[in-house]
Amino acid sequence: MPEYPPSLNPDTLDEFLDEQPHSLIHLDAKWDAWGFQLQKRIQKILPNYSDTVGFGFIDVDAHQEHALAVEVKNVPACAYYRGRERMTTIIGLNQDIETNLEILRRGDVPDGSARIELD
Repeated sequence: MPEYPPSLNPDTLDEFLDEQPHSLIHLDAKWDAWGFQLQKRIQKILPNYSDTVGFGFIDVDAHQEHALAVEVKNVPACAYYRGRERMTTIIGLNQDIETNLEILRRGDVPDGSARIELD
């Protein structure tokens, strides 16, 4: 079974971003236990968005220059794209990914204020 969301290399990110009108890239380090919770939430919502949103993962330890370029100052983080344009990067586990995707899909820019309460 393929890994999904797939691990991406920043060198081929533009090709990945061209596949869907919107994309969410989970930026994290494989050692980050909190990131696994975010990844589980992403996998849970994938079926609701897979027709219009591409989902991927970039390991910030392996791609530190890319992490700096997309303003990752801590992990976990998500970068939200419209086409090839990064609209924002939001840091933190309790971001409301679904609300942020809806904001992105309607043409606005998620600002990180959409938060969820964690159990």
